[in-house]
Amino acid sequence: MRRIERALISVYDKTGIVDFARTLVGLGVEIVSTGGTARLLASNAVPVREVSDLTGFPEILDGRVKTLNPRIAAGLLAIRENPQHMSQIAEHRLALIDLVCVNLYPFVETIQKPDVQFQDVVGCGRHHKNAAAMTHKADADSHGWRCTSHASRPSWLALSARGWS
Repeated sequence: MRRIERALISVYDKTGIVDFARTLVGLGVEIVSTGGTARLLASNAVPVREVSDLTGFPEILDGRVKTLNPRIAAGLLAIRENPQHMSQIAEHRLALIDLVCVNLYPFVETIQKPDVQFQDVVGCGRHHKNAAAMTHKADADSHGWRCTSHASRPSWLALSARGWS
């Protein structure tokens, strides 16, 4: 079994996360974290490295872009037993990530709110005014031509909603 050396922690529900992180630190694990989670850990004297220190890029767009970075993806996706992968990790001086602790916003609670709107619920729908999401192969035939032209808002909403079907 491989030793966990680095953990990425980015959680919406922070219940118990301080104790969990302390346990990891006690085992010699480096904690990398984002925004509010990093601040919570640091305020509780848990050693934490901001994700922006690892990526060399700040969190932007109101925190929407934090871990979407090749340094994070490569650290997670590198196959440790693949010499080519490990060579590339070394060549680019990337940090491996051995554990990911994440949870998302409370979807069920959100959809039960009386004033909930589509964009509050659907991940891609939150960005529906700016980008469409095509998640089903069949949509390429019915919507594909719109990707090279100007897609209407209803078309983009339909594509985003389809991702949940």
